[in-house]
Amino acid sequence: MKTIVITGASSGIGKATAKYFANQGWQVAATMHNPAQETELTALENVKLLQLDVTDSQSIAKAYEAIRMEYRTVDALLNNAGYALFGPLELSTEDQIRRAYDTLLLGTTPVAAADFIKYRRSMSDEEWIDTMMKNYTGEGQSTNKQ
Repeated sequence: MKTIVITGASSGIGKATAKYFANQGWQVAATMHNPAQETELTALENVKLLQLDVTDSQSIAKAYEAIRMEYRTVDALLNNAGYALFGPLELSTEDQIRRAYDTLLLGTTPVAAADFIKYRRSMSDEEWIDTMMKNYTGEGQSTNKQ
């Protein structure tokens, strides 16, 4: 069974994606700020709710440790966490702007890095390069010269 990690799964696209993948038979690690408040996704057997704040490195580490313990592999990551900032920019406070940037731009990198680090540690250099070539070129070309 394949596994997907979804950030921002408490509403909108994240929640819809979690339901879609669960209905397709995937294991879903649905992450959000307040999993205790989620009721709809808890009804799905193959969905596990986890607390994760993409702007907090300790939260990311804790969530990924739980993901590693629960699932053997992760096949996909949907970095969907969001922060809504409404109104003209000039009326936004510095704190609001920083929170938006931290969530929407800077927050995605450590989540992706946590995902990649797991795979990197489990592969030889040659396997890692082969995997990256397949992912980035889409051509599936191998660097493995066996």
